[in-house]
Amino acid sequence: MEGLLKEDMSGSELICFIDEKTGERPSPGSIYPMLKKMSDKEFILSKKENIKKKYSLTKKGKKLIEELIKEKEGLLKHCKRINNLKSEFENEKTKCIDIEKAEFLRNSDLIEEFRNNLTSIMQQTNFKKKEPELRKILKETNKKIRELKK
Repeated sequence: MEGLLKEDMSGSELICFIDEKTGERPSPGSIYPMLKKMSDKEFILSKKENIKKKYSLTKKGKKLIEELIKEKEGLLKHCKRINNLKSEFENEKTKCIDIEKAEFLRNSDLIEEFRNNLTSIMQQTNFKKKEPELRKILKETNKKIRELKK
């Protein structure tokens, strides 16, 4: 009925207006009973122009539509605010995860110990003897890490 704020319209013009605004084309079977109810509640008036009935808003109808538009705008503002808060939350959540990852890598004694042990084994004189077992351990470890990536 927002279209009636701008100009008087016939039922078929209202159908086209709603179709343009929403992409949904209401059927005459849904529009005309609604127009009748709105007329009964004194939200609209109808007058015959040529062979068509034109509908216009009454003061009561204009007031209702304006209130509904304000309410819709308020709801849209709240939706935007909620979306903004959601985006901020997601950004903060991502930052926290990134900080946790960096902390893990920076403070992980396990990674440092692994590197030191590997270096120590490689410097031993019997490295060639230990190399096959070390390769096996490294392959198994890499396999498990790849599985975690999935």
